[in-house]
Amino acid sequence: ADAGDIVAQQAIDIESDDTAFTLYKHMVEIGVELLLDAYPDVLAGTAQRIPQDPTRATVFPRRRPEDGRVEWTWPAARIANMIRAVTHPYPGTFVGDGTGRLFLWAGAVLPDIGNGAAPGTLLEILPSQGITVATGEGALLLRRIQSAGVAEEPADVWALRRGMRPGVRLTEGA
Repeated sequence: ADAGDIVAQQAIDIESDDTAFTLYKHMVEIGVELLLDAYPDVLAGTAQRIPQDPTRATVFPRRRPEDGRVEWTWPAARIANMIRAVTHPYPGTFVGDGTGRLFLWAGAVLPDIGNGAAPGTLLEILPSQGITVATGEGALLLRRIQSAGVAEEPADVWALRRGMRPGVRLTEGA
């Protein structure tokens, strides 16, 4: 638990391609630097302390596997952010259920695509880039995906191996 006074802090930018893991690594590096800078003052008892307000604390329940579920009806930005939040080494984001789960490991928002296709519709297969899928708002470029029980692979390879064409609905693991 995070408790006690703050003796060092630093704001960081979150880049559009950051994942939970890249942020974690970055924060560890910064945390080590902050600790090394603040340690002498803490030992000497001269560190400036900022009390934390416990009424402003944010508490979240333990993550469950179902927390990785996304819906194609969500805006593309929400799905892309969810992918970034739980991609490797974490359990992943998925659509569908059970053996029909399709894991989404890497993706990006394509905000200017709005062709009116139903959410979950395969819009385009882009060789060496991935596939584009309609969402509730905008479209998503999926780069790496994984059907349940199969190895992760580039999304365009996954779609071509299954003989998919633009217009097909990705309702589950397909």
